[in-house]
Amino acid sequence: MNILLINLTRFGDLLQSRALIHDLAAAGHRVGLVCLENFAQAARLLPDVTHIAPLPGASLLRPLAGDPAGLPRQWPAGLAALGVWSQDLQRVFPYDDVRNLTATLSARLLCRLLAEDRPVVGFDLDEEGFARNSNPWSAFTLGSTAERGSSPFNLVDLFRRMGQNPDQARALHAPGSAALAPPPPPAREEIFALLQAEAPAGCSGFVGFQLGASRDERRLPGATFADLGDRLWAEHRLCPVLLGDKNEIGLAVRYREKARHPFISLCGRTDLAGLAACLPNLRLLVSNDTGTLHLAAGLGLPVLGVYLATAQPFDTGPYRAGACTLEPDLPCHPCPFGRPCPHNLQCRQAISVEVLFAQADAYLRTGAWKTGPAPGTRAWLSVFDDHGFMDLRSLSGHENDDRTLWLGLQRRLLRQFLDEEPDRPFAPQVAAMPFSKTGRALFCPTLGKAAMLSELLAGQAELLRLRPLPAVRDKLLKTLRHMQRPLEEQPPLAALKLLFLQYGDARNPLDLPTPLKNFHALLKALHQSVCDIGEAQNSGAKVAP
Repeated sequence: MNILLINLTRFGDLLQSRALIHDLAAAGHRVGLVCLENFAQAARLLPDVTHIAPLPGASLLRPLAGDPAGLPRQWPAGLAALGVWSQDLQRVFPYDDVRNLTATLSARLLCRLLAEDRPVVGFDLDEEGFARNSNPWSAFTLGSTAERGSSPFNLVDLFRRMGQNPDQARALHAPGSAALAPPPPPAREEIFALLQAEAPAGCSGFVGFQLGASRDERRLPGATFADLGDRLWAEHRLCPVLLGDKNEIGLAVRYREKARHPFISLCGRTDLAGLAACLPNLRLLVSNDTGTLHLAAGLGLPVLGVYLATAQPFDTGPYRAGACTLEPDLPCHPCPFGRPCPHNLQCRQAISVEVLFAQADAYLRTGAWKTGPAPGTRAWLSVFDDHGFMDLRSLSGHENDDRTLWLGLQRRLLRQFLDEEPDRPFAPQVAAMPFSKTGRALFCPTLGKAAMLSELLAGQAELLRLRPLPAVRDKLLKTLRHMQRPLEEQPPLAALKLLFLQYGDARNPLDLPTPLKNFHALLKALHQSVCDIGEAQNSGAKVAP
């Protein structure tokens, strides 16, 4: 079968669809990929892609960029160009279904245009033009993206499951393959020759620094990078290689002002293919959460990732066992999208050069990251769990923090819930989690209220099935609205709101009883794990395994 995959995201997220592409190819499918034109070069790094269809956004919008007064005459030209592009795609790569990984309205509209009467998996529009998420995994992905800190799943695992049919998603138990196509030996040798020509005397190797990030608040200060470079040169005689595009040349200039060691700047000197050829020549990459980090992980390079502001390693960490990621040990991290920081970007100063160097030094000397306190920092080791999901193991003693416990509890219960067939009873395995009194005080009232309302909803839905009267329907709809409020009260529960809405938005209310019973079982299990079992554990009572 020919499958058309739509991923209209940036460089890093595009690379993170690699494991899904591998799964589809391993099942015998041919995969076509629609991506943004300016990231087509990155798409060529993805093995198993049969056809790449770059979306020429600039040329499609160019007819609209002229005189606004002439817009009524110009927009048909852009629409006609899109139609020609779509027809060419279907002629060159005749596809059987469409998988859309991008939730924006424009991507959903493009998905409708390309799908026509073909099946769609992932983010779609219904026949009335409203957003439709084809499976629970896509609904949860959308919700966890909107509310930072609420998802325990790596984006790669979310892509793997939301981009597959339910039966295929449930059958996934092994880790995904995120390995990228290795750069051709001549390209790698060319970059190595360049590095050797510019290397300082006494250089024993190279370490990569990615100074930039998608936003300034997600970028470690340049002075911290420069201090780290000083220490790596002094202790290991490793020459830092600054990576980035032409927009990051200014960061390299400021790095030069702070550094007291020799370094090589490749900022603006390589394209994506050149960057890929450079990475295997490095001993280690130290990077903010960037596409470069995911590229390095896909090529098997050891990575030390820094996650600031809205970035957090639980959902966009490198999909490679053995990677190390650092994030600020602050209660406000990760922060929400689109809101000004009330703490003057304190997180950018939280991770010290001492912590960075301790991790890099330990890995370079022993091949293992440092375990132990990391002042101001939560340090994590990437591992795969027993179900093939990427997980994080604390290196800094944060394994029993309420935040870590909550993410672990969600991972266990949500995996069971999202993988279940919606028309079958959901019977979760309740987990015993030693939350603190503070954690139980935070979660228990909201979880208890949500569990109570969901039980009421399930009962009303069953009554409506037996007696489909307008008054019963009105009561059900009123309770559905009330149900959203407790899920909005606590940010860690916000991702469950969209998941709930997917179940509560059935066109036929007679289809609601079983899904709502399952949602109640999920909330009840969360409440028991945090509150009932947690309280028993903290009081010393015996708890059944």
